[in-house]
Order: sequence, then C-alpha cells, then structure tokens
Amino acid sequence: MTASDIGRASRRKGVQAERELAKYLRTWWPGAERSVATGWRTRGRSLADTGDIRGTPGLAWQLKYRAAMSRAEIEVAMGDAETQAVAGGADYGFLVQRRPGKSDPGRWWAWLRVGDLCALATQQDKVYAPTVHAPVRVELADLVGLLRTASYGEGP
Repeated sequence: MTASDIGRASRRKGVQAERELAKYLRTWWPGAERSVATGWRTRGRSLADTGDIRGTPGLAWQLKYRAAMSRAEIEVAMGDAETQAVAGGADYGFLVQRRPGKSDPGRWWAWLRVGDLCALATQQDKVYAPTVHAPVRVELADLVGLLRTASYGEGP
C-alpha cells in the first residue's frame, strides 16, 4: 500500500465520520450536514473555514477520526474549532473525536473548554480566563444534552 493509498483511505474514513456526525446531529438540528467547503486564501481574497458540519446555528464542529490524540494535538484541533466558530459567527466551537470501537456517534468524545462547559451547564455567559481554558471531554450525547438545555437545537 502506497502513501497515497493510505491518504485516500484516511480521507474516506474522515468523510464517512463527518456524514455519521451530521446524521446524528440532525435529530436536533434538522439542517445539519457535512460541509464540503473548506477555507482558502489567495492573494486578494480568502474564505474562512467554518467547520466540518454546517446547519447547526451558533455551533461549529471540528471532527477528527483519530484513535488517540496527544494533548498538543487536542489543543491545536480545539483551536481550529474555536477559529472556525469565530469565522462562522458561532457561539461555540467543539472538537469531536471518533472513538475506536464506538459506532454510535453519541458515544464519541466531544472536547470543549472548562469555561464553555460551565457556561452551558449554568446558562451563564462564557468565561475567558486561563483557569477555565483547559480542555475537557464528554460523550457527544452528553454535550448535546447540555446544548439542548441551553436552547440550542430543536426537537427531543
């Protein structure tokens, strides 16, 4: 197997995981779909990347199909999600990590900042301070529950 074969296989897995995530989120965000547009920049123009999933107002999603991620990789991916949230005018940006052996997206890891978790759980304003900037992970189903409690999405 060549490096390009491995790259194609990885991209295929990532695309499939994005489709699975969008399908899962459609229960609460009927417009959720995989975003095929990515950010780009040319000399005179640019288009910011707004995340892997669109159709979830106020939220940006960055998906990684990785069995294990180092703290540094998590920080970079979370930073990307937060940048995408700003670019798309979203309130929150989340990193979703597909867990090995877990086909149900509700069981995948969702990463967010401690301050964001506190804001969602207490329905208070977001807090930006170094002490609440640490990443935490929850299962995606639990994050969706928090988001629903905070009036994001619709349905059950």
